[in-house]
Order: sequence, then structure tokens, then C-alpha cells
Amino acid sequence: MDEDELQSLRQLIQDVLAPDVRELKLRVTSFEQRMEARFDSLQQEINTRLDAQESKFDTQFQVVIAEIKESKASAENTALREIGDLRERIAVLEAQRR
Repeated sequence: MDEDELQSLRQLIQDVLAPDVRELKLRVTSFEQRMEARFDSLQQEINTRLDAQESKFDTQFQVVIAEIKESKASAENTALREIGDLRERIAVLEAQRR
């Protein structure tokens, strides 16, 4: 192949294939941008849902903690009443023994 034929072949390839390659590059770039936007949208949606779930769990946890504290306080009050009752009984028994 001589230099003119080689140059003609290069020109033909450049004229025929180069536009298609450029178009494919543009399409790939456009596709990548759409996928990135979609990924960002999905990531934001997931984060929003996780934040809502975390908030729900935090609220439920606070309710459980409050119920535990209330139960503990109630148990302490019951124990104090029972101790008071026992002290009164002991005082009565000691008074009877004297």
C-alpha cells in the first residue's frame, strides 16, 4: 500500500468512524450522568428513610426508658410503703413486749 492509499484509508476511517465514535462517547457520557443522578436520588431516598426509621426508633427507645423509670419509681414506692408498714408492726410488737 502506498502513502496515498494509506492516507485515503485514514481519511475514510476518520470520516466514517470518527462521528460514530464521538456520538457513542456523547451517549455514554449522557447515560453516565443520568445514572449518577438516579444513584444520587436513590441514595437521598434511602438516607431519608433511614433517618425516619432512626427517629422512630429513638422515640420508641425514649418511651421504653420512660416506662422503665416509671416502673422503677413505682417499685421503690411500693418497697418504701412495705418498709414503713413493717416498721409500724415492729414498733407495735416492741411496745407490747415492754
